[in-house]
Amino acid sequence: MAQLTIRTDDPELHDRLKALAAERGVSLNALVVELLARAVDVDARKRRLRRYATWTEEDLEVFESAVRREILPGDWR
Repeated sequence: MAQLTIRTDDPELHDRLKALAAERGVSLNALVVELLARAVDVDARKRRLRRYATWTEEDLEVFESAVRREILPGDWR
């Protein structure tokens, strides 16, 4: 498990993060991890990977068929 240390000299930021965590019923750590994940859009990357990694055989055939139609034998000369 990776470990991050976050330091701030801004008491308002710390107080607001603690209040938000309490409001959501999560730990301060869980809140910060969630906010960082959203900031770098981790979920979008996971969705893209899932979409590309779950092609069926039929999906692959449709894709390859479309590519074959676009590439003509004379294009490689």
